[in-house]
Amino acid sequence: MKKSMWKRIAALLMAGAMMFSIAACGDNGGSSEGGATSADGKVFAEPTEISITVNSHATWPHRDDWKLWQYMSEATGATLKLTSIPQEDYNTKVNLMLSAPETLPDLLHFAMKQIVDNTANQGALVAFEDYEDIMPDYKAFMESLPEATRENLLAQRRSADGKIYSAPAYGTEIVSSVRAWLYRKDIFEKHNLKVPETYDEVYEVAKQLKALYPESFPVCFRQGFTGIRNMGAQWKPYQSFDIYYDFDNEEWRFGAFEDTTRDMVAWLAKMVKEGLCPPDIVDISTKGWEELMMSDRGFITLDYIVRLDHFNLLMAEANPEYELAFMAPPAGNELGLHKMTNCTVDASGYTVCNTGKEKNIENAFKLINWMYTDEAEELLSWGKEGETFFVNENGRRQYILNTADDTPRGLYGVGSYGLYQRMNPDAYAASYTEKQVAAAKEAAQYQEPYVNPMWWMSFTDEESDRRADLDLELGNYAKEWIGKFISGQEPIEKWDEYVEGSKAFNAEEYIEIYKTAYDRVTK
Repeated sequence: MKKSMWKRIAALLMAGAMMFSIAACGDNGGSSEGGATSADGKVFAEPTEISITVNSHATWPHRDDWKLWQYMSEATGATLKLTSIPQEDYNTKVNLMLSAPETLPDLLHFAMKQIVDNTANQGALVAFEDYEDIMPDYKAFMESLPEATRENLLAQRRSADGKIYSAPAYGTEIVSSVRAWLYRKDIFEKHNLKVPETYDEVYEVAKQLKALYPESFPVCFRQGFTGIRNMGAQWKPYQSFDIYYDFDNEEWRFGAFEDTTRDMVAWLAKMVKEGLCPPDIVDISTKGWEELMMSDRGFITLDYIVRLDHFNLLMAEANPEYELAFMAPPAGNELGLHKMTNCTVDASGYTVCNTGKEKNIENAFKLINWMYTDEAEELLSWGKEGETFFVNENGRRQYILNTADDTPRGLYGVGSYGLYQRMNPDAYAASYTEKQVAAAKEAAQYQEPYVNPMWWMSFTDEESDRRADLDLELGNYAKEWIGKFISGQEPIEKWDEYVEGSKAFNAEEYIEIYKTAYDRVTK
């Protein structure tokens, strides 16, 4: 596909980067076309119960008593029957629901596009196109967006049959999805250390930190292979550890067998060998990583930009001098790429279950439709003045927080799963500290222009089954070898042997599946 074509239909970052300054627009709130409303303008004129199942995030566990659930119910006239499932159990329990359709709720909230596709392929979800006549506010809002933004949101939701089964999320991804290099600014300033600009400089400053803090592992990150994936952009444009689309050369590639990955792996192996990275960096737990970062044993990391607020607020009382800050991505080689992998895709959204109950299906779509109105944007972004926010002396809105440890998400549900579809970007940003928002804006400037399409590709059942098999085989083979390279169990000199062995796992067939699916959407 030509890059000019991609710019027309898939420039997500460019649209996303504007979201700090573009407020959600469209004079479409309160429309009643397509269904009866009550005398006071509520969506449902008669008593209506809608069952909703949402993912409960480990960092901000779901609460039925969040104000935003109350506001949604009051504004629409619906009684919301809420069920939450812990994040780690969500896919398993949803699969159990699918095996017994009578247990399906009216609305299921998903955070991953591929799970939506798999569920839709089973016939368990209802397409938005089939109920557009009762979704005037949804249509009006989408049409109010710039063409590139609208086409991106829709293209990234489209399944293999060309239809959309998941409500597009708007206004959140510029903060929540951005990944970045982070460093302990307080420690660097205390010891007058230079912030590194290349991987060679990261290695040198790590040695200095190791000398100062012998029990430390100066460079550490969790989810080791995710870290390697996000290192790729500093070594080669758009490079990823696994499958990726090379926009410069307009081709799909599998990165685990490339020389670029070898160079990154060799660098990590050297860091582990010298005690500058944890020996278990490939599979270190989140808890183990957090303990390093909070105990003056970890000083440079690679993770979501929102980890700034996470650690800085968490450590404010225990260590007032603690300051984790944004670090410009270091260049990996002579190409001098100070870039970050673009991850700004918010794949979360509501799906309507094919319960066979027509009235329930219609009510579910009407509730989703309401979530794209001006009224919904206001209530689910800010809440109500005097209850969840106030206007400060500078004329800006601020959330009402009871203690220094409170967050709008934890206190009211702002930006939590199931409580947004169309969100005011300024409100989403306001749920973080000013330092966090400033860092996110700065980090966004270093992101590559385009998102790896692997995050939103849709497949037919046949493609999906074969892709899953190949993904498992290729992934296990690559991760086993690379884990051994990094830990020192195998010397990097065996890289060619590892690549030669990969030919038995049909990487070319795997790449062709993605190419076919991609061409189906973009050509």
